Amino acid sequence: MHIREIERLLEKFYNGETSLQEEALLREWFASAEIPSHLASLKAQFAPDLVKSKAELPDEAFDEAFFQLIDQHEKTHKAYSLRKMIYAGLGLAASLAIMLSIYLEFKPRTIEDTFNDPALAYEEVQRAMLFVSSKLNKGMEPVRQGTASFNAGMEKASDFNKMSLIKNYFKIE
Repeated sequence: MHIREIERLLEKFYNGETSLQEEALLREWFASAEIPSHLASLKAQFAPDLVKSKAELPDEAFDEAFFQLIDQHEKTHKAYSLRKMIYAGLGLAASLAIMLSIYLEFKPRTIEDTFNDPALAYEEVQRAMLFVSSKLNKGMEPVRQGTASFNAGMEKASDFNKMSLIKNYFKIE
């Protein structure tokens, strides 16, 4: 088989287009022929039987140690799973406690009527409004005094404004 034919088969192989017979041809060629230097690195891929050394099977001590490691891993994995379940349960309980406290804090409360007689309720509202009004009037008194002194100062400032207007009218410098 020519090298060009082998290179064409290799290209088909890497594109995933070869048949089983073509792959068998490639294996036979790499096992029997002298391989050019640019294709030498592919010999291990297509003729693995030539490169492979004899592998020894592990003894029974290896098997026992291997199974012990598996058992040990399963035990630690189970303990880890139990810990995860406990954390998840505690998180769920905390979430429920938070939701319950929010519900109890913000649940709508029903307002009870404290007066059965509407006339009595009206009198109580009037008394409360008079109380608020008296306190508001008492608090407004210092504001009125402050406004009066402010207004007096503004009247004096308006005299300066009149002088400025007269000055501008006559263009006095």
